[in-house]
Amino acid sequence: MSRYNTILVPTAFSKLSQLAAPYVIPLAKQFGSKVHVVHIVPQTELAVPSATPSMGGAMSMPLAGPSREELMSMSRAHLDTFCGSVLGEIAGQITKWSTIGPIVDEIVAYSERHKVDLIVMGTHADGMLKRLVFGSIGKSVLESSMCPVMLVPVRGAKV
Repeated sequence: MSRYNTILVPTAFSKLSQLAAPYVIPLAKQFGSKVHVVHIVPQTELAVPSATPSMGGAMSMPLAGPSREELMSMSRAHLDTFCGSVLGEIAGQITKWSTIGPIVDEIVAYSERHKVDLIVMGTHADGMLKRLVFGSIGKSVLESSMCPVMLVPVRGAKV
């Protein structure tokens, strides 16, 4: 078995994340691993037709809603709560991080920057084959990552 010095746990604060994250605890204890828990706030932009043909036909405009600073503040607060309630046993080994961007790209880039040895994510056990065929964040991370990805099947969890 490999030594997992650094484990990455991406979370969307969903039931799926809550049920998958505890699988990290025995690994972190056994190997003394650093655990990085990350939340990626999805980009909230919408492509809309441009007013003039010279603008190339479409442009991205931010959707109305909380500001970037408000989104990051909410993300950090949720990370604190999530880590305390789900991974409290290994609190001293956890690094928390959040950003706004394309989810899969940010997870993979973070794993490369921090030399992650293992990524642990939840995936739906219900219709898992369908999700693998038609796509999911877990599948995309699995295909893009240079390190092993543990997909924990969680039956019946709501995203």
